Amino acid sequence: MQTSYLYIYQSLTPKNAQPLIVELFGDKGKTRKKKIVDDVLQTHLDRGGLPPNCKDPKNVNQYIHKALNYLRIKGYAENICRGYWKIFEISRITGQSYSRQ
Repeated sequence: MQTSYLYIYQSLTPKNAQPLIVELFGDKGKTRKKKIVDDVLQTHLDRGGLPPNCKDPKNVNQYIHKALNYLRIKGYAENICRGYWKIFEISRITGQSYSRQ
């Protein structure tokens, strides 16, 4: 378990999913949303985070979708087509690392 993880002992939310999305998928090209959902949730749990506060697994999908839309609004992600996203490497866009705003 990575002890320096910022969201250890916290439930997965759209806000804390954003840096994971960028870390895991930045500059990887077109990625299926299902893979983003699965990998972000698993990475969050592996690093000591808690599951999202929802009983329905469909809500996890909605949390990640909301996180992707926040990234899209900031210019860090693009919904290429239904079910596929492209995440940009933040340092290539801004010259700095992703900031949690």
